[in-house]
Amino acid sequence: AHNAMPSNKYDTLTAVSGQSYTAPADGYFQASCLGTANGQRIQLNNTSTNIISCIFYSLSGQYYMRIYIPAKKGDIVNFSCSSSSDLSLFFISFD
Repeated sequence: AHNAMPSNKYDTLTAVSGQSYTAPADGYFQASCLGTANGQRIQLNNTSTNIISCIFYSLSGQYYMRIYIPAKKGDIVNFSCSSSSDLSLFFISFD
């Protein structure tokens, strides 16, 4: 609970919409993509807790979307994005 955020320790993950990722440590996931049309969305859902999720909808084309979600070591987090443009996914661990 007293861990600093943000951290310099991170892993770059291969972002694949619909894929689940396991948190290798306590920290958080950061996902981003470029929304190319109105109503596109990006989402992270911690399926281990089923209460922590984050979703963002694009309000117009060419809108960069970025979201974060906390996770404990071993939590399973599902990533999805309706745009395949400029996807990125990171896991940032607490120091």
